[in-house]
Amino acid sequence: MTVVYRLLAQDAGQAGLYRSTCKLQMGKPESTPCCASLHGMGIDNDPSDRNRNRIKREQSGLYTFCTVEISFAFNFTRNAMAATILFSNLGKLVPVNELPSIVIKYIHGMHAIEMALTTLLSAAGTQSVEGSSEYLGVFDAHVGDCSCHMRAQMLWELMEYARTPGNVEWMELVVDAVRDSTDKAVVLLANIRARKGRLRGLDLSPASTLTEARVFDKIDGDKFMALLDDTSTSTSDYSDESLATPDGLPPSTVLNEKEQVNLPEAVRLASETLGASRDYFSAKQSASSDNAPAPNSPSKRKYRAVEVDEWDLKDRTMVLRFLTISRLLSLKKEMYLEPGPPAYIRARTNPTAIYAEAEAQILEKAPEITINAVDRTKKLMLVKDHEKMQSYLSQLTANWVCKLSADMLLSNLIKRSTITSSRYISCVASYTSILPIRAEWFASGTPILLLVRRYHNTFYRVKANLAAWNSYAGSDRIFSLGESDWFSIQHVPLESVLSEKWAHVPHFIYISNSTDGSLSDFYDRLVDLNQDRLGSNAPHNDEGCQVYIEHMKSVAEHNFSRAFMHFFGQHKQYPFSLPEQRDGYDVIGEYVRDAIGANAENAFRDAAFSVNDTGTTSTRLHTCMHAYLEFPVIVGRQVSEMTDQGQKPAPFGYTWAR
Repeated sequence: MTVVYRLLAQDAGQAGLYRSTCKLQMGKPESTPCCASLHGMGIDNDPSDRNRNRIKREQSGLYTFCTVEISFAFNFTRNAMAATILFSNLGKLVPVNELPSIVIKYIHGMHAIEMALTTLLSAAGTQSVEGSSEYLGVFDAHVGDCSCHMRAQMLWELMEYARTPGNVEWMELVVDAVRDSTDKAVVLLANIRARKGRLRGLDLSPASTLTEARVFDKIDGDKFMALLDDTSTSTSDYSDESLATPDGLPPSTVLNEKEQVNLPEAVRLASETLGASRDYFSAKQSASSDNAPAPNSPSKRKYRAVEVDEWDLKDRTMVLRFLTISRLLSLKKEMYLEPGPPAYIRARTNPTAIYAEAEAQILEKAPEITINAVDRTKKLMLVKDHEKMQSYLSQLTANWVCKLSADMLLSNLIKRSTITSSRYISCVASYTSILPIRAEWFASGTPILLLVRRYHNTFYRVKANLAAWNSYAGSDRIFSLGESDWFSIQHVPLESVLSEKWAHVPHFIYISNSTDGSLSDFYDRLVDLNQDRLGSNAPHNDEGCQVYIEHMKSVAEHNFSRAFMHFFGQHKQYPFSLPEQRDGYDVIGEYVRDAIGANAENAFRDAAFSVNDTGTTSTRLHTCMHAYLEFPVIVGRQVSEMTDQGQKPAPFGYTWAR
């Protein structure tokens, strides 16, 4: 699951490159081992010419590729870039007996990158989706931050990105490069096996100075790294230090956000959100509050703290990280139905199963490889890498939605309502997260497919009505629960989903469970074996079902905007307890009032606490169980298979654990 680390410095003299055995994590050196190793090697902690000249360098354009045995940027600045694809460390000394496992680690990493890019390229270039396997659903990462709806919109941007000719060419070059490196790694592994641990003839001697960097160079990793350009960054507003909540907002900011809330009329991407508002949202907020402190975690969890990129589609390293990590976190997702009471569903992923599946795919392509048990990454390291990736993706998601909110002048509200848990998972409050997403649906024209599951399955095409949105008062629409004409809803039969052209265009898939009662009642029904009392638990599409007929009528009449605003208002605002056991609804009400006024707070409390025909306490609609990006035709085929097999309703991409 781990891949590669390579250091690039825009100016090797300014960055101060040295020999060291320090540990590097996401491109950030830990100070104590760095200093110790420098003094031990007789090198001072100053960027003098004498010390810099001890390092071999290759010039490539504006960049210096550091090919020393062990290297790091001592004065790490924003202009220097640590091109960590995932979480590996090329500065680490490699014992000869561990050399096979290092090579295998690179093979796994290159395989992960190749699979992510080829999947996106295939999805972006396809005109006719074949088979029932997931396409974009393979990027539906399980993170634990309740942000699936945001990452669906992030992937929508990546789909537009992947249709641009220059980006297509670049991704194809990366795929070729990682395949070439994989082939060379396979040959190197075979040679290592043949020499039984002797380095002579492998151009890796002497063993005393063997590092992961030299092994990476041996498989032509430079060709891969050369494809990363100078747009990469390695800092984020959502590092742990930047998540403190300000004590209050400047009065002028409150006034501006209440009076100037607006949206562009044309399609645009969050990565293109620049202009005057950017300086405000990107500034570090150093003031503190007991509402949302930076994580105060036990030292045993410090390994989860990672330095995160800013969302920027010009940053190729960020694109690779997002796609590769999203795919890895989407594999082998399982659901556990806990009987309670009340019954509930627990979701998780299985890192060891993900690793085993990748190994099987690697061996299928390169059967000549021999992988011994001692060569495999241990379970503990897999779990730690998995948790680092979850932390990274949650923080990148928070950064993305803050940038998206800048043009709407909501970024301060988003930033205040973002809290990092003791597990280093950053989470944007449920209600505040949906405000910019709903607005983006109007701005980008994102098509939506609503799938309602009530022991039968009904499909609805949902389209945002930009004219109706624009006709509403500009200063109020951002927080209004919405009017019935804001979205049009059209029922589509399964046959249409399976056969019509529109279903071959990516949609925001919104999966809703509709029940006679709350979501807990839905889960209770899943675990109850007394089917005579509760009726059939098997999904079905019987047009003659009376429940189905009544449900069709209610959906045709309901206000889609109010429905999902009620859901995100009534949903638990954070998936973890807040400091001092503060109530999440009170916290968000306060933040909304401070940012966009009392009317906005009233709208939030209406969404959160009122009983509405379209709220989560409804006997009709609607609870959001999951959201992701996919081709509707794929969803339709999967529904057909689930119905034929009589499977219990579960979010797509997950399987019921045995």
